[in-house]
Amino acid sequence: MNRIAMKPSVAATVDALALRELKKLVTEGEGLQLEFKRKATYPEKIVRELIAFANTEGGTLLIGVDDDKSIRGVKYPDEESHVVRNSLGHCCKPGLTYHETLISISENRYVIRFDVPPSPKRPHYLTLDGAARTTFVRVLDKSIKASVEMEEIVRRSKKNRDTVLYLQSTKRNCWSI
Repeated sequence: MNRIAMKPSVAATVDALALRELKKLVTEGEGLQLEFKRKATYPEKIVRELIAFANTEGGTLLIGVDDDKSIRGVKYPDEESHVVRNSLGHCCKPGLTYHETLISISENRYVIRFDVPPSPKRPHYLTLDGAARTTFVRVLDKSIKASVEMEEIVRRSKKNRDTVLYLQSTKRNCWSI
């Protein structure tokens, strides 16, 4: 595979304040609203995380940070960013709102930050090559596939009113959520 070196779209100066904020954020570790990815090698997984954030409470995804909280950065941020944006455009329905920031951590290493607010258009779905659409939600530090019932909860949660949803099992038990 050939790699084309692309220059970052912003100046390669290290912003001490942004770097300090990044380090503080990373020390919190992954959780309900924070996810780390080393690279954008599997963009569908990144899209899945962004969809889960949009379907729940919003969140931040950092590309260039390992699960062990080490900030390694990526060498070609434009390539990584392009792959994610392209996958979002093709695999996420409806499209979601996000803010992308490039953080320089050294002369040739960067962290890409994606901030996703809770979406008023939820639920968002992942669609891959004509396969059935799948939605994801964030639970603790994981993005999980939502059940049909959870999709309905996500759909109704975008309205600012209390909703009671009754679920019934085959044993005729009823739960209120």
